[in-house]
Amino acid sequence: MALNIYENLLAGLEGRLERLERPPVITITTDFGQYDGYVGTMKGVIYTLLPDAVVVDISHDVMPQQIHQGAFTLYRAYRYFPASAIHVAVVDPGVGSERRPIVLATRHGTFVGPDNGIFTYVLRAEQMPAHNPDLARRPAWAGGMWGVAPNWAGAAPPADGLDSADSLASDEVGVATTYDDMPHAYHLVNPDYWLPSLSSTFHARDLFAPVAAHLASGAHPERMGKSISLDSLVTLPLSEPRVSGSGRGTTVVGQVVHIDRFGNIITNLPDRLLGPLLEDATAAPIVEIGDHRIFGLATSYADVREGQPVALMGSEGLLEIAVRNANAAQRMKTRTGDPVRLIVNRPD
Repeated sequence: MALNIYENLLAGLEGRLERLERPPVITITTDFGQYDGYVGTMKGVIYTLLPDAVVVDISHDVMPQQIHQGAFTLYRAYRYFPASAIHVAVVDPGVGSERRPIVLATRHGTFVGPDNGIFTYVLRAEQMPAHNPDLARRPAWAGGMWGVAPNWAGAAPPADGLDSADSLASDEVGVATTYDDMPHAYHLVNPDYWLPSLSSTFHARDLFAPVAAHLASGAHPERMGKSISLDSLVTLPLSEPRVSGSGRGTTVVGQVVHIDRFGNIITNLPDRLLGPLLEDATAAPIVEIGDHRIFGLATSYADVREGQPVALMGSEGLLEIAVRNANAAQRMKTRTGDPVRLIVNRPD
């Protein structure tokens, strides 16, 4: 018995030393802006509970109540953080209602926020191999959303389980749990991990921030809530790109998934899908959005004159439509969800 106590103490000391060498990372994505101090208050809660945390702001300029925008912003950023990072995402028009507060634990990060679709893109990326037999033997990140690979450094996780970076440490010193069938979702129901008083309008401060701090310090998500099925999670409506052929022409139909601060229009048409089609093209492809047609794909915004529209593959490997030094979304009266077509002429 005494030996077990010393082993547990030693394991706890090793965990604390590791945290000193590699401080826990917590990211925050919200629609709060900076004016009201809401973000600073969340950080105060985190630092009170976990003073050595490294807190990173992904964005607080998500448009108010725009869950889709917040979901894409989080998806685009989380892939560049260590797998041990905790990601808090709060775009929460349903705060105080019956919507569930949740934790989503994956191989490449743990996510805390409302169950309102904010984790749709992350969940899709992390589940990709399970829904595509062709990707079953590849690591969870290899497909990514729409075939866009997250930029994980290093080799794939071993086939027989997770490495140490993918482990979730227990509240009980010396106990560790690994998951080989990630992701997992949990409905947060244990108030022991929240602030003592839970308001009906600021769950980011009273619930999500303290939960993130506890997770980053090694707490089990099982201690905080009850396991729920992934199928029960709220997800945003998304459509898959569609490819159809007619004679020598091939048409790929996608949709707008994001409009950035510059008014650039980002679609769900990936280079991985379009690349093989374009290799066999007999003429420059045509990109159609609304009443606008763009002939050919450029390699940079500077390939066209100022004020001219341009289509190119953006930094996410997704087809992007822009107007040089202007706002393409305003010019083309485009919104998230609008259809986009790419037409390719191919040989017989």
